[in-house]
Amino acid sequence: MVSGLYFIDSWAWIEYLKPRTAGEQVRRIIDGSDSLVTSTTVLAEVYYKILSEVSESDAEKAVEFMKRKAVIASLDEETAKAAARIKKNEKLSLADSFVLAAARKFNAVVLTGDPDFKRIPDVHYLGV
Repeated sequence: MVSGLYFIDSWAWIEYLKPRTAGEQVRRIIDGSDSLVTSTTVLAEVYYKILSEVSESDAEKAVEFMKRKAVIASLDEETAKAAARIKKNEKLSLADSFVLAAARKFNAVVLTGDPDFKRIPDVHYLGV
């Protein structure tokens, strides 16, 4: 069992759903934890990726899976403002800034392999 609250980034969901290099590490963490959160922004990214590369049916299945595994957090005005500050200060994309802002709101560690997060504290980075 993995301890602590993890905020699951779209990179990690994609690795889990379409296992590639880091898929096994991601699976161990997601399957071994009962404290997972993700956001509507991440849900949109995953849905788009699977919709574009596979099918709408598979994208729907992915969303249902994500909803079973994690709490899906809606983003509010406070988180949006925090994301804007992160984008300005950390020079992340807006989507990544929302991920980091939401994770911080929940005092969670971001699970990702996205290289843009490599230098950010409170990130469990699985990339190379």
